[in-house]
Amino acid sequence: GVVSMAWFEGEGGCEDPRVVQDDAGAFWMTYTAYDGRVARLCIASSPDLVTWERHGLAFKEYPNAWSKAGSIPSTYHPDGRVVAARLGPRDQYYMLWGEGTIKLATSPDLKSWTPLHPPNDRWGRGLIYPRPGSWDSDLVEPGPAAVVRDGLVTLIYNSKNAPGSEGRETFPVGTYSAGQVILDASDPTKILYRSEEPFIWPDQPFEIKGQINNVVFVQGLVQHQNQWLLYYGTADSLIGVASCPVTGVHAA
Repeated sequence: GVVSMAWFEGEGGCEDPRVVQDDAGAFWMTYTAYDGRVARLCIASSPDLVTWERHGLAFKEYPNAWSKAGSIPSTYHPDGRVVAARLGPRDQYYMLWGEGTIKLATSPDLKSWTPLHPPNDRWGRGLIYPRPGSWDSDLVEPGPAAVVRDGLVTLIYNSKNAPGSEGRETFPVGTYSAGQVILDASDPTKILYRSEEPFIWPDQPFEIKGQINNVVFVQGLVQHQNQWLLYYGTADSLIGVASCPVTGVHAA
């Protein structure tokens, strides 16, 4: 049935959509509803990308918890399809989510989600944490749908640099850049690798100066003509795209 989301989406609206398909071809979207006070991760579905049905909050048992940025590990096909993958010993869907620490949730159907880490503490227990003294010291947050390939799950994640000695002093305070974490597809709670350095950071004029300075924020990833195309926000003002070959690379 139709779920009324007017109260949750009222003042702040909807943002951060990420769309994947299921095996039957239906489209599933995670998005953030912001009421001006709390960001809440939500779910919607569509048969055709035109008509959408809202399914309400991703974590219905935590209606007032801050939650956003739902990245569902998926297989990226050469024809452009991004299809959610069943993973782990229980053959279920996973979602990496959160802003502060990155947490995990699971689902049997992409509609009903169970958090593996408590949603009521955005800085608390999770899978991936900020690292003191590093470029990802203030917060971490998932980027596009994670890439499932060769038994691995590659998550591209966004991060923010903390002030002073708590962050990386060679980056301006508050700089957003992106790195990668590789998980075991047979057990997505297991981290196999995490990048020591960001692979993209603000170094162009349109990334350094804008509505919010020093921001690259990765959001969309597609496979097109044997290339990864990574779409990202620049200084909260423009949209950029970066590319690299698919061959021999686990992620963009």
